[in-house]
Amino acid sequence: MNCDFKNGCKDGSPTLTPESSATKIFYETSSLAKVCPLGYTGNRCKIPCRYPSYEKNCQSDCNCTEKLCNHIRGCHENVCASKKDSSHDVMIYSIVIGLLLLLTIIQFSIYFYLLYCFRIGRIFLTFSFKV
Repeated sequence: MNCDFKNGCKDGSPTLTPESSATKIFYETSSLAKVCPLGYTGNRCKIPCRYPSYEKNCQSDCNCTEKLCNHIRGCHENVCASKKDSSHDVMIYSIVIGLLLLLTIIQFSIYFYLLYCFRIGRIFLTFSFKV
């Protein structure tokens, strides 16, 4: 692999800024030091960061699959899912749970009303089977 601290690696893998203060001062003040746009590296800043790296100088790591890792922004949902708002899903789940709860309350209300009616003798059910 061909890497140096000024230009990064040709294959797009991340490099770290040098640790010694003398080298760091040279790196920060040198006219040779080039700051690439987010997600790019190389001599001409045309090489996108290689997975799992992304962002400034390819120094951040994606914590997702390669397919979901963007060399500029990092991890993101897939294109179809990103159009869907997660609050929309929460709203739908809340409505469904609310309706099920309402249905359960109505069902128990009817059950207890009928039970009350049977006990006081208002309703008599007779079953007859013909054989």
